Amino acid sequence: MPERYSTAQGLEKRSNPTMTEHLSTSKTLAALSYSASAGTITGGVFSVHDFAVYCGIVLGVLTFVVNFIYQVLKDRRHKREHLLTMEIKERELKQAASDGQS
Repeated sequence: MPERYSTAQGLEKRSNPTMTEHLSTSKTLAALSYSASAGTITGGVFSVHDFAVYCGIVLGVLTFVVNFIYQVLKDRRHKREHLLTMEIKERELKQAASDGQS
């Protein structure tokens, strides 16, 4: 007959963490601790005004980069569109010239 556990014994068995669960929890807590420490150091080094200035600079640079990339891609699209339009016009002219000779 299979061995039966009482509810307390079952909870006791499940509450014992395995080694991997323990390591995972330990790593998570260490990461949170280091993150909190980094935040505290950053808060001590920068005032709110400094932080706002640096965030503004970073956002300004990111805006410039994204806009530059967008404009380069837009220019490529327009150039490709222009070349295709010119090719179509050349074909139409050749077609019209060949129809006129017939």
